[in-house]
Amino acid sequence: MAKYAWSGRERLGLLRVRDDVIVLHAIRWPDEVRKPAELLPPPTEVSDDEIEGALALMESMSRDDLQGPEFEDAYIYRRHGEDH
Repeated sequence: MAKYAWSGRERLGLLRVRDDVIVLHAIRWPDEVRKPAELLPPPTEVSDDEIEGALALMESMSRDDLQGPEFEDAYIYRRHGEDH
């Protein structure tokens, strides 16, 4: 168990070791946990023209040719302390 400061408040957490790092799991109080229904946007009426416009916009921004160097992942993960 650990006490830590976050956003100007003291909080409780659980520390554990995972591989070679220390992980902090924040503990939430019941009043800090929201019900998923509270996060839903309100129902909205959408016209057929708006749906067609949205579909046309998505189609205009879509690509089928995802080949080439600009689509290759060049990220290299290095653990702390590794030089190669």
